[in-house]
Amino acid sequence: MGEPEEKQAIRRVERLTEPADEVRMSFGDHLEELRRRVLYAVLGLAVTVAASFWFAENVVAFLCQPLLVALRMAGEPARLYQEKVPQLFVNYMEMALLAGVILGSPWIIYQFWQFIGAGLYQRERRFVKHYGAFSLGLFLTGAAFVYFLAMPFALKYFVEFSRGFKAPEAKYLTPIQRGIYGEELKGFEKAATSQPDAPLIPRLAEAPPARQPTPMWIDADTNEVRFYDPDGHVWALTAKKIEGRESLVAPWFNLDEYLSFMISMMLVFGVGFQMPLVILFLAASGLVPTATLRKRRRIVILLITIAAAVITPTPDALSMCMLALPMWGLFELGLLLGARAERKRAAEAE
Repeated sequence: MGEPEEKQAIRRVERLTEPADEVRMSFGDHLEELRRRVLYAVLGLAVTVAASFWFAENVVAFLCQPLLVALRMAGEPARLYQEKVPQLFVNYMEMALLAGVILGSPWIIYQFWQFIGAGLYQRERRFVKHYGAFSLGLFLTGAAFVYFLAMPFALKYFVEFSRGFKAPEAKYLTPIQRGIYGEELKGFEKAATSQPDAPLIPRLAEAPPARQPTPMWIDADTNEVRFYDPDGHVWALTAKKIEGRESLVAPWFNLDEYLSFMISMMLVFGVGFQMPLVILFLAASGLVPTATLRKRRRIVILLITIAAAVITPTPDALSMCMLALPMWGLFELGLLLGARAERKRAAEAE
């Protein structure tokens, strides 16, 4: 005869709750194991950071690409600027460190798992392995959402918004101001409204051969006016497109501030995209049933909006909405996954 169902259930629970590693370690052994794993993680991180110096420049260019495209589309010079002498060097070092941490993260996570995994129960180990990959996928999805969708849209909007502020025309000056400026103002107005018969400068994707009939051209990639000097060297002048009156504000972006903004947005969205995993944990653990969350959906949406307003690094409503709307959709996805986990838990309890 087989064992009673009660004993079989007890054995299943014991198998799920028995430690994965039968070896018992003293407190000193734990400290030694921790020291060894930290040393391995630091050595691996040092290798990946050192290797990242070879392509840190490409990382900077990759992060700046959405802004450069937005500037080119607006007819602005595709350039970023530095305010301090060592700023570019510091940014280069930071990007190398960031790339090294990203490349070394699998090795670091592996060392961390080797230390804590031995002390977990089998069910806990399965939970971490299963949902750890899901969490990483959600984080990468959030970062990709920022880079490929949210940031191009936001940067295009902000650049065009800054160009929308037009410089005031001289016709709005008062008679007193016109009297102060005198004849110089009349000469300026005449020069501004005149249309000289100047030849058009071609817009080219590549530099024409030297000594050709095209001594000057506009570079299609950087919106710079370029020309050859008598020695055959290429010189460049910054140029921008003017539609009607010239814009009052020039969209010049600081490299350090832009990189900080881009990385902050990618981190914020990566964390915000963990919403389905949070809902799944609450439902699977029985702390908050999905029925309760559905009933309180309006309150949850309000809390999502407030959280998006707090954690986005900029105070504009556009950035808040770009985070709040995906989080709302991820909340609905979390409800579906949570309901599935509840049904599975109920089936196991039977």
